[in-house]
Amino acid sequence: MFFSRGYLKAKDVKIMGYAFPSSWEEYVDIVSSYIERRMNYGDALIAWTLEENDVEVFVTWNKKHFKGKVSAKVYTPEELLRIG
Repeated sequence: MFFSRGYLKAKDVKIMGYAFPSSWEEYVDIVSSYIERRMNYGDALIAWTLEENDVEVFVTWNKKHFKGKVSAKVYTPEELLRIG
């Protein structure tokens, strides 16, 4: 618990989200556009958040779920450490 509280209080950490659409139909259209990229629902919400916030680099253990499917460069933690 200590780690998460300290992490969330860090000045260089930003909690991101997406602007919720004005209608259910718009929400379904947006999420469907990501699912069409062969993503599951949870990954679709993450991808939407990445692109809504113009994220340039995304670090994840699930690189295969996002690489080539989002506009951000996708790295595993190990890869990011290697490239510095």
